Amino acid sequence: KQGLDRVDRSYFRQDIKDDRRLRSKYKLKQGMWLYSLNEGNHSNPNPAEGTLEFFREAKEMDNKWYKSWHLWAMMNFNAAQPEKLKSLKDEFRVVNERIKELQGVPHDLDDEDEEDLDDDVDDIDSDDEVSEGGHDSSIIRLPDPSANGDSGPEEPSSVNEIIPLPREPKSELENEELQRLLLTKDRLYNDITYKYSLITAAVSGFIESITLSLDTNLLQDILRLLTLWFTHGSNRDVSDVLQNGVMRIPIKTWMQVIPQLIARIDMPDRSVRDLIHQVLNDVGREHPQALIYPLSVAKRSSDCSRGDYAKKLLDLMTEHTPQVVQEGVMFSNELIRIAISWNEQWHEALEKASSKWFQEKNAKGMFEILSPMHKLVNPEFSNPDAVNNLTDLEKSFKNVNGSDLAEAYDWCKQYNKSKDSKAEEYIRQAWDCYFKVYKRIGLSISSMNTVRLEDASPILLHQARSMELVVPGTYDPGQPIIKIHSINPSVGVINRKIQ
Repeated sequence: KQGLDRVDRSYFRQDIKDDRRLRSKYKLKQGMWLYSLNEGNHSNPNPAEGTLEFFREAKEMDNKWYKSWHLWAMMNFNAAQPEKLKSLKDEFRVVNERIKELQGVPHDLDDEDEEDLDDDVDDIDSDDEVSEGGHDSSIIRLPDPSANGDSGPEEPSSVNEIIPLPREPKSELENEELQRLLLTKDRLYNDITYKYSLITAAVSGFIESITLSLDTNLLQDILRLLTLWFTHGSNRDVSDVLQNGVMRIPIKTWMQVIPQLIARIDMPDRSVRDLIHQVLNDVGREHPQALIYPLSVAKRSSDCSRGDYAKKLLDLMTEHTPQVVQEGVMFSNELIRIAISWNEQWHEALEKASSKWFQEKNAKGMFEILSPMHKLVNPEFSNPDAVNNLTDLEKSFKNVNGSDLAEAYDWCKQYNKSKDSKAEEYIRQAWDCYFKVYKRIGLSISSMNTVRLEDASPILLHQARSMELVVPGTYDPGQPIIKIHSINPSVGVINRKIQ
């Protein structure tokens, strides 16, 4: 405390009046000391909250200094305690539902008012689309007759079309509870709104600190920004700050967090998702080699929406670097084809499916695992020409295991059609066939020590030559690009993988 007083007195000395950096340091030091004092006070649940004024003055005193913005953002982040927002939102919903019960709001209006509830707490649900407009969901409004261009109200055709107004509480106890809940709702609303104001300030601060950073703590600031962006980006104020600020961050900065961005390309909230796509599109335009491999893998995702979004981003890259995209997709697909053979895919699928059936008696779960595998080994069912694209290894797998797999699949289909007591017998017959396949492919995997490209991927062997594509893992902005010249005709198998 004595130190704080000395800093206060020194702050007004004439000899440092024009030294904005030094005056900013004074305020930062005061803020950090007060934060340390608050941390030592166990009765204070939020030690950062009382320090914000010092950090605000520090960043205003020198708004071109990374450290002042960084600490301003960090203290707002700590004061917001974003991990507690969800519990506040949940409590708000419970209170609001009870208020509606006491007011006699019909349950069939709940779905209609759900979007309004989100507006009441400023778009509190980050998993929903950002809604427009809103009103207090505890007030039931009659329909506006002028909305359809009518000159006056229409008589309802039946009593069921009349929208009831909230009733008065039945008893004095209910009335007291209602008044108490209304006050609680206002308090929760104010708490949530205040926390979002802190989150908005933190987002703004991190954006400024990142743009001013000389690589000091840069990655930590970016990761904290991403956390707030992905979690609270659907809030209108947070979204506005992100929209205006994210594009100011240098493109090379995003290179460090490409995996995190691609992992969120299918975010349910549209404003969050569109901004992620915009950032990735800008990265792809300037550094296509950095984006081609992760997007090519995401395009193969079992999640349809995720795969579709990755394909759209690749299509945008095709407009300016078509050869890199074409080579990258081909190279990624063929590498995966080599790395995970049909033998290995079936081995893993049969282990998972057997667990579903023999441990859980979950036939549906078993079929969900095995059905895509049957389609994999029989591509001609959906595309007659696909059989011509099979490699020698894949053809060999079909020749050895095809008849047993076909018989097993027939037993599974009979089980799905059957409703009699023999149903489980059909599953037993299917697993007799699957176990034969499982034993054969287990022996095949254990004896595999090399993979010949001629057998596993003739496309890589003959077409992957003098490519524009960078060698995976070597791209570094500002350094010469190491391109793929050719692929070794045989690939060794790591012993750990064999085991």
